[in-house]
Amino acid sequence: MLPSPPRQWPHPGRLNVPGSPTSGPTEKWSIRVAVLLVLTLVTVVTHQGMPRNAAPPPPATPASPAGPPADASQIASAEDEDPVSIVTDDPTCPEWEPITAALNTELGNGWHQRDPSIPQTEWTDDQHTQYRAVAVAMRAAADKSVALAKQTPHRVMRELYEQAIAYWRAYADTVDNYRPSADHLAGAATSAAESIQSICAAIDFGAAAGRAALTLPGPPPVPESPLADPAHPPRFITGASAFCSEWVTMVGDYDAATREWRDRHDPNLPASQSPPDLRELNAKAATVMQQNADRTQLLGLLSGNLTAADFAALSSHYRRAYAMALPSYGLPDTHLDDAASRLQSLTDHACRAVRK
Repeated sequence: MLPSPPRQWPHPGRLNVPGSPTSGPTEKWSIRVAVLLVLTLVTVVTHQGMPRNAAPPPPATPASPAGPPADASQIASAEDEDPVSIVTDDPTCPEWEPITAALNTELGNGWHQRDPSIPQTEWTDDQHTQYRAVAVAMRAAADKSVALAKQTPHRVMRELYEQAIAYWRAYADTVDNYRPSADHLAGAATSAAESIQSICAAIDFGAAAGRAALTLPGPPPVPESPLADPAHPPRFITGASAFCSEWVTMVGDYDAATREWRDRHDPNLPASQSPPDLRELNAKAATVMQQNADRTQLLGLLSGNLTAADFAALSSHYRRAYAMALPSYGLPDTHLDDAASRLQSLTDHACRAVRK
């Protein structure tokens, strides 16, 4: 389920790092390539979470916009070329809540308790009815989200809305001939939606504004990609790749490395009340989180896929912010960890959905 966080606090101002107004296209591209090369080389040398002699993964297949080109004048984030950073304000968050609330009402028909391993050919009449109702609800949520994808001023938030739209529709399209492998489409859609929800919750409860200064902006987006029509967005992962293999492995490694911490961590216990043994465990977990953030961002940079790189960079920022917040952890900080995890899960499910 996607819980709707209460909107109690005013939105802080947006953190914006504009580019130089005098830079031409060639100069901007040169700067971006230089920054990317430097950051990639530094990260490869210092990164501790990947084998030193491991070859970088070849690029993932870049997604191509489907249908007619987008009208940039209708998209608020069309000119957003800033490096991805923690989102401290977004005007679309209030409108997102009723969309997910309506979807959750339909998903409450027992779909959450489904057995995804049962193919459509073995469904009962009740299961046919249940899945078809969910497909209708997902398509409705996708249609309502198009306006938000156009309205958000943040490129990465637009990309998240677009992927929620794309994967909701992709899953809905499989229902009449459902096979178990299609469940990862639902997983990707849910992860995209929960990423947005966690980002909005971090804004509402003050964690985003309070912890954003702990992280440094990454490189500008490279490579550039044609603007997709938010009404008909393509899925950002369309084929198996070495990038996907590395990503799925990374997610599994992090899950294993943080299992004890996740089992013992109480998100409702502030750092000021944590006993010494939990503070020590938090310190160890924070090191693992920092390494995971490095590995996440590096894989994104090497992916050759702008959307995947943006999601990787955003996840790494939220993970680093949470790791650095642990010594003074407060309850709102849990939304930073949620955002990082949901963003990684989005790409994980998207990659698993295209496995042969």
